[in-house]
Amino acid sequence: MKKIDNILPSSARVAMDFVDFSAGAQLNESTIYPQMTLRVSENENITQLLANAKQALRNNFEMTGDDVDIIIDSLEVSNAIQRQLAVQVQFTDFEITSPDDFIAPDVPYTQQILAEIGSKLDRKLRVTSMDGIIELVDFSPASNDGTTKEVWMKITLPPGYVARTGLGDEAATPAHFEDFFRTQNTANGIVARISQNDFNIPTDGIKVYPFGWIELQKTLGDIAKPVVPTEKTFTGTVEVHNLEPQVISDIYRGKFGPYDAAIRQMFKPLINDVSSLRVDYFQPTNSSSALGHFAFVQNPTSEKTSTELQQELEQGIEGITDPEDGVFRNPQLSTSRRFKATATSPLGLEAVDERLRTEEFANEFDKIPMFKRVEENDTIEFDFETSRNTAALPKDLETIINDELETEDAKVVVPGGDLLLPKPWLSLLYVDVSNETALAVLEDWKTTPIEATNIMERLPKGWTLDYSAARSSSQIYLAIFAEFDYSETLNRVNENFIGVEGITDYRTQLGRKFTGKVSGSNEILNSGGVDSTIKSLVVEMNSNGFTLTLYNLEYLNTEGERLTIVDAGNRKRRQATTEEQNIIFKFSGEPGVRLLPGEIQSVGRELIADKFSTSLVADSLIIEPEMYEEGKTIPIPTTVEPTTTSASVSLSPATVAPTVITKPQLPAISVYEKEGEVSEDELKELEKTISDRLGDDQDVNCDSRSDVSSDVEKTIVQCKYKIDSDDKLGVTENIDPFNDVIQYMDNANAELCDNTFLNDCHAEATCTSEGRTVVCSCKDGFEDQNTEKPGRSCVKKTDGILIFLIILIIVLLIVILVLAYFVHLKRTKTGIYHPSRQEHRRNNS
Repeated sequence: MKKIDNILPSSARVAMDFVDFSAGAQLNESTIYPQMTLRVSENENITQLLANAKQALRNNFEMTGDDVDIIIDSLEVSNAIQRQLAVQVQFTDFEITSPDDFIAPDVPYTQQILAEIGSKLDRKLRVTSMDGIIELVDFSPASNDGTTKEVWMKITLPPGYVARTGLGDEAATPAHFEDFFRTQNTANGIVARISQNDFNIPTDGIKVYPFGWIELQKTLGDIAKPVVPTEKTFTGTVEVHNLEPQVISDIYRGKFGPYDAAIRQMFKPLINDVSSLRVDYFQPTNSSSALGHFAFVQNPTSEKTSTELQQELEQGIEGITDPEDGVFRNPQLSTSRRFKATATSPLGLEAVDERLRTEEFANEFDKIPMFKRVEENDTIEFDFETSRNTAALPKDLETIINDELETEDAKVVVPGGDLLLPKPWLSLLYVDVSNETALAVLEDWKTTPIEATNIMERLPKGWTLDYSAARSSSQIYLAIFAEFDYSETLNRVNENFIGVEGITDYRTQLGRKFTGKVSGSNEILNSGGVDSTIKSLVVEMNSNGFTLTLYNLEYLNTEGERLTIVDAGNRKRRQATTEEQNIIFKFSGEPGVRLLPGEIQSVGRELIADKFSTSLVADSLIIEPEMYEEGKTIPIPTTVEPTTTSASVSLSPATVAPTVITKPQLPAISVYEKEGEVSEDELKELEKTISDRLGDDQDVNCDSRSDVSSDVEKTIVQCKYKIDSDDKLGVTENIDPFNDVIQYMDNANAELCDNTFLNDCHAEATCTSEGRTVVCSCKDGFEDQNTEKPGRSCVKKTDGILIFLIILIIVLLIVILVLAYFVHLKRTKTGIYHPSRQEHRRNNS
């Protein structure tokens, strides 16, 4: 086992489940078959892994004696292996005396044994047919001496079967099934349902062995009984503190990240004492802490007590180095687990209580304080707690509830979901309005036009309008805010706006943009003074809880001339005016951060009065949403309005916005690759970088997938966005740490196989498309190693014909050489050099 474990990649996990037997003609000729479970990633090359394991075993296995022969080539790795188990049912007072009687239709008890055990197996195995799974093998005839009799059955498990419940028994071991059968000793259990007055099965009357034991015991007789290792299952918890809201949400929903590895690192001192370690789930206990629930099996060879195991874990906490911000404390063993359940069932509460409070499920549903029924939809709600050291998981518990309560929608959740802080979501909704409305919003952003009120009434509950701003002469945007669970996705949030009347377009989770105006003293009205003063003000505002980024700064000098200091946007501005505020600065917040102009202005004035009163005038600071300016190119509707005699409405006495025809926005795609995995944070940063480079608040959506087309582990990333011409594709190139693959304009009718992201076929596979689906198939001469997703893992076939021809040629050469050798011998004996020939020549001469 250790040899095999060392051979496999670090991602693989190996467990010795049990040993099966096969008796030979002699006792010392018996064969044992270690049954192991390997857990490797889906894209692991099993053929190569098996070849490496065999070769390493040949090179490294040290024989301890000549009486043991290890056949390396018998090592088999497959998810189609079928394990066989022997079930022994012991009973008393049974009068059947022949095999024919045992299976006769008029013998109800014998049928009942097979039927009841078959029924329990059907529930556990969940197969379409029980044919061939359970068979009668042998039994001992009855006698009148009152001795215990036996019935032997064979269970052939489905290919690659993994047990549904139980830690350490995930590989379907004899001990697992023995425990499963023996715990049915209730009114609905096997023993109680089969046993009658004239036919009795004792509590321990059902035993399960490796199937080979039936054959082997005939050779061994009563010399020995198979020893099933006693493995003790433990559950436990560890406190994790100092967690961010996003982390709490992620780990609660199963995205453990480094916290899984941290708990495993805590177990490092117990490396020889523990097997089948599993990190199950995290239960929030407050807004920044959670309990990490784990389970493991103590190895049979370990002699440590539970107290000693816990002491080792307390020492192991000191070895946790990642994540750096997480604080781990107080590991506990032998814990119970609490859950919340709901299900829609037609059963009454008494029937529900009876079916779940049985001995069969005593460990899983140990404590149920009460049931509650919601009458309008027949939903049953209840909290419950398991027994200690019961490694129950929500999915397994849902299956039990569905089975027992005749439901299909059982839902079991870990408590603590109500402690998760909501995630703020921001959106900008673009709304077409009249020129009068746009002008009113431009003059006073606190104005709430009727169009905004109507749209807010059409949105789902929870959205709040923070402010409106003028985006053009005929369009405003609404800055709105809502809070959702951290599990909410961008697509689901955007569904709130799709099809809502009045919304022309929308953007989600962008950083809000603002304009600040303030008066400055003559001493700082120069490029250096204004630059350093405003930047210092922004730094101070950030230290007071804001996340602001300055991206444009201008000021009017003493002569009234408007000077540009920083102009990252390269935008046209108004001409010089006699505004009271002679410093103008543009800034934005972080994406997803809710900022309100009034709050920023209030804090900014306090800071100026406290720290910048000699250079800035506090009361003159005005913060408003960023809006368009008259001198800026403004997109307005291109539809020709009917000619009227009324004068057109102008937004400014001095300037009328020019009509500009906007180009249509076309879908585009950029594809990148990166070695290793790509995190959610890296995807978000990539989206932000592309959006910033494109400008105009472009919405960018990036998706990733693992690449199995080569031996190098890498991730392919596809980003979608819109641009008005393919000239802008170049701005999405060269974004570290990603490597460019291709940038192109998207075409819905294009061949899917040309799409680098969708075409995930192996390098040695051909790609075709059926409708909008990519179909991959390995090329001739290559074998497909992935039956679930064909064409993703292709391995070169061994060319049997070529090998045969090579061998044939070699054999023919050997035959020719042998024949030539014999001809040479014959010529030597009878040829011109033979002594008789030489003597004849001499005589003739």
